[in-house]
Amino acid sequence: EIKDKNLVIMGIGRKGFYKIVKDMKKADKYDYSVSWTSEYRPELERDVRIRLKKGKDLRVLARYDKETEKDVKKWLRIMKNFKKIENEGVAISIIDDEEVMISLIKSNVTLLIKNAAFCKIMKKLFLETYKNAEEIK
Repeated sequence: EIKDKNLVIMGIGRKGFYKIVKDMKKADKYDYSVSWTSEYRPELERDVRIRLKKGKDLRVLARYDKETEKDVKKWLRIMKNFKKIENEGVAISIIDDEEVMISLIKSNVTLLIKNAAFCKIMKKLFLETYKNAEEIK
């Protein structure tokens, strides 16, 4: 039996990653991210500015090194909720107690998990880590 409403979706490669990102719900309340690249693009900046203006809670735990420093600094001019995390190849997005996207960079696999219980645990883990994370100067 195949259920139409997939609770776990897997994408392979960049194409799979971008398809999942496109299909994810837009945050009504919050969007918490663990960032691998902190990629900066003008259209992403516009989206973030709009979401901040609407009062969304956006927070990022970013890998911060020579490779990401320039982009992270650009983001810090737009939003202050960026902190450091040690990261060896994972991107995560937790949205509104509804969806968690996990991207395993080196394996080139992205999962989208639509499960409230999982989201709430991930949110709790994120917020604890965020609370204790180092500020980026």
